[in-house]
Amino acid sequence: MNKKKIAFVGTGFISQICHLPFFHKHKKIDIVALCDADLKTAKKVQKKYRIPNVYYDYKILIKNEKKLDAIVLVVPRHKTFEISKYILKKKINLFSEKPMALSEYNAKKLVEIGDQNKVQYVIGHMKRHDASIGYLKKLFNKKDFNFLNLKSVYYESFAGDSFGKLKKLIIKNKKYKSHEICDDVMKNNIPLIKKKTYLKFLNTHCHAINLLRYLFGEINLKFKNLDNNGEGIIGFKKDNKLLILNTRKIYSNDWHEKMIINFKNYQISLDFPMPMMKNQPDRLRILNLKTYKTKIIKLKKNWSFENQALSFINVLTKKIKPICPGKDCIYDLKIIKKLFL
Repeated sequence: MNKKKIAFVGTGFISQICHLPFFHKHKKIDIVALCDADLKTAKKVQKKYRIPNVYYDYKILIKNEKKLDAIVLVVPRHKTFEISKYILKKKINLFSEKPMALSEYNAKKLVEIGDQNKVQYVIGHMKRHDASIGYLKKLFNKKDFNFLNLKSVYYESFAGDSFGKLKKLIIKNKKYKSHEICDDVMKNNIPLIKKKTYLKFLNTHCHAINLLRYLFGEINLKFKNLDNNGEGIIGFKKDNKLLILNTRKIYSNDWHEKMIINFKNYQISLDFPMPMMKNQPDRLRILNLKTYKTKIIKLKKNWSFENQALSFINVLTKKIKPICPGKDCIYDLKIIKKLFL
C-alpha cells in the first residue's frame, strides 16, 4: 500500500490532542516530519510518535522532504496566513486550523493561490464533522424539515473551558501572544480599539457562523447588539427566516453550546459537548409540536476531530471533495468584519 506522506507544522497543544493521534494511527498515512519553532517540544513529540525527522523551520522541512502529499498546519493564529501562503505556493495540499486568516482580504488571497496551484486547501471547522450535523443534513431533505417549513433558528455559543480534564500533555515551552496585532488584521480597516475583541471573537465564534452557513446556506447580517467584549445578540436573515446567534464568554470550567431549530411542526434541540472531550456524543432531540412527544436521536460515540481527519485523508486518497474547503470559509470573515466596523 502506498501511504500518503504528510508533515505537521506546529506541535503544540491542539496539534497533540486533536490532530496528531488520528493521522498517526491511520494505515494510509505516513507522518514523515514535524516542525516547530520550539524545537524542544517538537523533539518530545517526535520521540512519542517515532517520526523520522524534525525541524525548527518549515521552509527547511519543505526543501528537505521530497514529494509531500500534504501538510497539517496548527500554529499561532497570527502566523497562519504567511505559512499557508508559502505551502500553497509550493503546490502542497494543506489542512489548516481555523481561522484560515485574520482578514477577509488575505483569506481570498490564500484561496486564489490554492486554485492557481491546483491543490486541496481545507480548513479545520470540525463542527461540520459532528455526527449530529451529518444527521441533520440528511434530515433536512425530508419534507417536514426542508427550508420552506423552517421558522427560526437560535444558536447559543457560550464559550468557556474547551479542554476539560486533559492530562499528561506535552505543553509548549515558548509563550506566544495569541491575539497579536499583525499585518493580516490590519487589512480589515477595523478601528484599532476593536481589533483585539475582533480577534477573540473570530477565534471563538467563527465555528458557529460557519456551521449556520453550512446548515442553512448563505446568510445576511441584519442587526447586532454586542458589547465591548463581543458578547450579545446577532441577527441573520435567510430569505424571510430569522437566525439568532447569542455569544457569551463563560469565566468558569464549563462550556455551553446549543442550537434550537424551529420548523412548522417540529422543534429540534441540539446540545454540543465540550469541544476537546472525545467520544462524547451530541444530545439531539426532536419534539413533535402536534403530539408533544419527544424523540431522542441516538448518535454513535465519536469525535468531530477524528471525523475531520478521516475526511481529509479521504480527500487525499479517494479524491473526494472536502467538506470544508477554504473558499467556503471566506464569507465567515466577511460577516465577522462587519460586526466590528
